Amino acid sequence: MLVRFVITILLFLLTFSSVAMSDEDRKKVLLINSYHVGFGWQDDITRGVKDVLKNSGLETELYVDYLDTSRYTVEQMKPKMDFIMLQKYKDTDLDVIIVADDNGLQHLIDTKMYEKAPVVFLGINSLERVDVARNLGMTGVIETVEFKKTLELILELHPNVERIIPIAGLSSTAKIHLQNLKIAFQQLKTDVQYEDIGEWSFDSLKKKLKAYDPATTALVQMSFHNDYFGNISPSIDPYRFFYQFDIPGYTMWVSHGIGDGMLGGFVSDGYEHGKLAAEKAMAILRGVSPLDLTVDSGTRVNYPLFDYMLLQKYGIHRSRLPERSVVLNIPQSFYQEYYGTIWVGLSLFVFISVAFLFAFIQMKDRDRLSKIAQENYDEMLIARQKIERSTILSTTEKIREECPNIDVLFQTLDKLERAE
Repeated sequence: MLVRFVITILLFLLTFSSVAMSDEDRKKVLLINSYHVGFGWQDDITRGVKDVLKNSGLETELYVDYLDTSRYTVEQMKPKMDFIMLQKYKDTDLDVIIVADDNGLQHLIDTKMYEKAPVVFLGINSLERVDVARNLGMTGVIETVEFKKTLELILELHPNVERIIPIAGLSSTAKIHLQNLKIAFQQLKTDVQYEDIGEWSFDSLKKKLKAYDPATTALVQMSFHNDYFGNISPSIDPYRFFYQFDIPGYTMWVSHGIGDGMLGGFVSDGYEHGKLAAEKAMAILRGVSPLDLTVDSGTRVNYPLFDYMLLQKYGIHRSRLPERSVVLNIPQSFYQEYYGTIWVGLSLFVFISVAFLFAFIQMKDRDRLSKIAQENYDEMLIARQKIERSTILSTTEKIREECPNIDVLFQTLDKLERAE
């Protein structure tokens, strides 16, 4: 009884210690997003980070927080979020922090949260901020936005365009994008006009865009979640706003409406950027110093992206698109749409055909064998009859030899039967 009790206690202690060790070995990763759930770029980043952590082979625990600086201004959110984040994680032993976009990185710098754990940044547009972060021991991925390549796409695909209209919202990041787009445009040798529409509300923008000639105008959209007066887009899916105009619209992000209002652009992919940042974070968890990890420009995961339906609308053939182009919403052929059903049907047809052929061969073989057996049986009967006849004749001859008067005896008996 005592031995059983001791064994039970030992098993309990071993189980408890293994659970405690497992929790202690699990690496704590904090992802700070500058915006909110439902913001496409941010959702794609989060998905990319999660996929890398899942396949890393390391035991990790992911914390995700949002600063919500797209729906609200930085001035509104900063004091509250600085206090909340410091209080929330003051007693958490973080192993690495991943921070997405400029507002989030500035938050880490201002609150000195980078002192709690190594930091990997991504989605950063301000090179000055990257320099500050690097000097503080951080590494990460720059968001290299393909402004010039997208403008060149517009000029190449729309030779009749006379003006390009930039659209950006109120956020500090949108203002940086607007400035960089203008610099990129000035590097082009073109007579096309760059028309800044100034401060706009959703209502005023609608009126302004309706006044332009769609045949000679193109849009470059950089942010459309709120206008210059802080109003949030009235639509759950804001990019559908552009469907009411016939003006071709371009953007530089996968998540900014391509396939849902925007024609295309040379884009940055939040999912791929999230993966790049998470891979650096995993390297840090394996013991690599952040300073030994170079800052990635992110350009290797940028690519041209287009909406097939809008390419058709504006008469742009796919042969005119640049190399590595990805096209969304291509109509599927009957085979592409039902290929699973088609292959199941073909497989069943082949199986039934083979089974039928096998049964047919078996039946033919059975008929052939049956015929052979019948022939053998008939031959056997003939042979048996011959043997029996031969045996009778032979026996009769022997009897006659032994009894020469046997025939006379049979004739006498026959006469007696007749007489009776």
